Amino acid sequence: SFIYFCKSYSTTMYSAQGYLTFTLPVNPTSIYSAKVICAFIWMMVTFILSGVSLFLFVWSGLTPEAIMEFKTLDWAALSQEMYMESGMSLEYLIKILCISMPLSFLWYILFIFSCISAGQLVNRNRMVCSILTGVIIYTIMEAANLVIMAFTGYYDYMGLVMDSSVSEEELMNSMHSMLNSTMIGSVIVQILFLIALWFFCCYINKKKLNLE
Repeated sequence: SFIYFCKSYSTTMYSAQGYLTFTLPVNPTSIYSAKVICAFIWMMVTFILSGVSLFLFVWSGLTPEAIMEFKTLDWAALSQEMYMESGMSLEYLIKILCISMPLSFLWYILFIFSCISAGQLVNRNRMVCSILTGVIIYTIMEAANLVIMAFTGYYDYMGLVMDSSVSEEELMNSMHSMLNSTMIGSVIVQILFLIALWFFCCYINKKKLNLE
């Protein structure tokens, strides 16, 4: 479904069909928003249905003993154990995943749409321009993640790991702080890049439209 929406976005926005699309009495930003929302909804639905299908497939292969053990699992004790090991409880991890996963889906959509939008700025070799744009955006994103890792104590933690004189308690405390800060920092970076990519595409569709 994601590949279909990427192809549909390119065809209906920047090919000959784009003339029909942009003759609609609708703001270009609204058209772009509709494309993004539809792609996001379909990706979420596909992901949820795939997850449910995988769960049912695994569940159908479990033995009665395994099913009973799963039903009687002490989730509070498991959450406490996770907190002791990583500094994050099960509830906290689920909350972070519920935020970061939709953001990741939205990031991939805006990333591909931005590459396609940048590619139509040139008259020739649009695919090459799109690929180069993707490389540039990805490189900037990775550089931002490296900065986040530096500010959240990742490199300090790795230094402690290599130091044999550091106590286990100090190492665990450093890891807890680093993991929490890194996950929160990654979410913030994703949001900032989503905003930047959104305005990038909106600007192209309003000011730099170059239909075939």
